[in-house]
Amino acid sequence: AAGADLLAVVGVVVAYAFGFLMNLSFWPFALGADTGLSYVPGGAVLDNLQRFVLYTITTSALGWDTGRASTNVLAIALLGPAVLVALRRATRRAAFGAPVVFEDA
Repeated sequence: AAGADLLAVVGVVVAYAFGFLMNLSFWPFALGADTGLSYVPGGAVLDNLQRFVLYTITTSALGWDTGRASTNVLAIALLGPAVLVALRRATRRAAFGAPVVFEDA
């Protein structure tokens, strides 16, 4: 169960990171120049970063990213233990450390 809990935390972090990166890919082009959330070409980095964080929170973090994170947690809670058992069993049975011996046919 501890592995599934850690996996659920990773699922939440990845959901928000994915949303952050998706917003970063189109944020400079998505809004006009007249809003408080718009990218300012040549502006200070911290000013643009503040605008981007506000843009991310207002457009996706409160809806899409939170929905994605909760869906990840639900899927991991339901499927994670079974998948981890299967992966652990496969690791035990794979014998990757066994030496390779070639024999004549």
